Amino acid sequence: MYRFLVICALPDVQVSGDQYHYKIYRFLVISAITRCTGFWSSVHYQMYRFLVICALPYVQVSGSPVLLPDITVIRNRLDGTIVVDGSEYVNGTAPGLATSMNIDTGLYIGGVPQDISTPRLGTVTYSLDGCIRNLKLQNNVLDVESSTTQVDVTPCTKKVEDAAYFNGNGFLVLDEKFRVGSDLTIDLKFRTTQNDGLLLSVANDQNDCLGLELVNGKLTLRTDNGAGAFSATYTPESSYTLCDNMWHTVKIVKVKNALELVVDGHYQGGANEAVSSSADTNNPLYFAGYPDTALQQKCLTTDIKFMGCIGNVIIQGQKQDFRQAAELVDVRPSSCPVK
Repeated sequence: MYRFLVICALPDVQVSGDQYHYKIYRFLVISAITRCTGFWSSVHYQMYRFLVICALPYVQVSGSPVLLPDITVIRNRLDGTIVVDGSEYVNGTAPGLATSMNIDTGLYIGGVPQDISTPRLGTVTYSLDGCIRNLKLQNNVLDVESSTTQVDVTPCTKKVEDAAYFNGNGFLVLDEKFRVGSDLTIDLKFRTTQNDGLLLSVANDQNDCLGLELVNGKLTLRTDNGAGAFSATYTPESSYTLCDNMWHTVKIVKVKNALELVVDGHYQGGANEAVSSSADTNNPLYFAGYPDTALQQKCLTTDIKFMGCIGNVIIQGQKQDFRQAAELVDVRPSSCPVK
């Protein structure tokens, strides 16, 4: 979980250095309007030394706005209540006799830092991918713009599509130990306004690698089985064809020493007569970029991070969920703004 807000300047708040402290005593009311594109199926209320609020299943329909439910959370001693749109109620009672909670961590909105781990957070393993507005504590409006910390928080757009949005500075690791092997098939779609940027890459510390990049408006698939790189390149009629902010489909096929690259139905091929037929990687599969600490990505000629949207990623016939990526940096995993 990477995207979150840490709120300060709240009632009954003590700020000490960079650490935000607050105490919740006998009565607490939190209300907010949320929009969620994830699949959290219920509202959970837990009272121990913290309070957890998960969003309701108001699912985003591609290209259309969604309703934002009005959620109110009330805690009174041992009892807790969640009210949705003023009419739907969920009640719960905490075990034990304690009627107050002493908390000296931040009030996190939308997610928690990666280094926070507790089983009481339940099965939620990623940040809220959606919008929250009109956040109030004890009927006081919280100014999220003045929060002490913001990590990958961006303004809410009215319409989004189910695809990952990359702002040109980020990347994601879909699989930390990805094997290219002898045969590989990857399908995806992308849209961008830039004619340079890397889409995906994986490489080991030898020569084995695979990369897909957009350079000067040309899309190139390159791989190396350890005995020399070979590639397939799609060159459109115009260098601006693939950076028109429209969706473009890509199909990658590697069969031993042969490559197929199909872009919007246009086929390009490449081959290598070398004996080696397998790219023996067991390394991170990057999308849109990679960190400075990464191994050299030898199947790329550019290190320009991709800016735009990537979606509908299918690897070996399996649909991939970017929200479950091993690492996300400056990425909205399933909210691509509609142009």
